[in-house]
Amino acid sequence: MPCPLSSVIATRLEKAAVDNGFDHELPSFGEWLAFASTQSPLSIWLAMTVGGAFALAQHNVAIALGTIGEPFLETLPARAVGARVVPDIPILHHLIRRAFQLSKTLPDELLHTFVARTATLPRTTEAERLVIQRVGQDIFRQGLLDYWEGR
Repeated sequence: MPCPLSSVIATRLEKAAVDNGFDHELPSFGEWLAFASTQSPLSIWLAMTVGGAFALAQHNVAIALGTIGEPFLETLPARAVGARVVPDIPILHHLIRRAFQLSKTLPDELLHTFVARTATLPRTTEAERLVIQRVGQDIFRQGLLDYWEGR
């Protein structure tokens, strides 16, 4: 069960979200603070429990984060599909950063980025089609770097 949030804890949770790419605050859900990103399709919720709780709204990201922290088995905010409990703030920062990276690179997200970026490009000549391929290569390369954390 999430604990009531003091202003200090709320500030630390907000800082963890903002520092790791979640720059848009959403309406809270009880003791859960909610955030979204202008760069990622993922929404997250943060609350303080005995360790610190993190919930998210993208099923494929929830599965990929299954090894970080412990499962949170209590009531989740609406739209949340999974949650983890971590022992301290540095691990929470790592978990949020990893969720942000994964939400941009897991299957279909790179495709959505490619379709959006190439929607207005002409496709009538061979040279124009080659330009579209090059755009796709850049998106795929950056996605791999994000997924593998620069390695």
